[in-house]
Amino acid sequence: MSDILENILGKDHDIVIASDICREATKNQDDITTLYNLLQFLKTESKEWVKKNFPDSYNWKEYDYLCKDIQDRYPLLVNISNEVYAWQDMKQNNFGRNIAKYISMCDEGVKV
Repeated sequence: MSDILENILGKDHDIVIASDICREATKNQDDITTLYNLLQFLKTESKEWVKKNFPDSYNWKEYDYLCKDIQDRYPLLVNISNEVYAWQDMKQNNFGRNIAKYISMCDEGVKV
């Protein structure tokens, strides 16, 4: 879906950025879980080593605020995602393109 959104909204749009972050964060879930568990262990055993060797590359609170801001700006997306998340592919019935057009209308200030 990110490609559809990026083509219509542009790669700098908040929704595309949030989608990319989410996709990267969950790409290799088993590896991520293992690394997360190791990092949590290291945080309890050697906080200074972790600070030195694992600098924060992204502030997850900022990501959370970004997602909440998206929910506020595009209220219908929450309802749509709850209804169709597992039921259809984003390409089915041009769903991804239609979502991107809805977002564009909201960005332009069109009342829907």
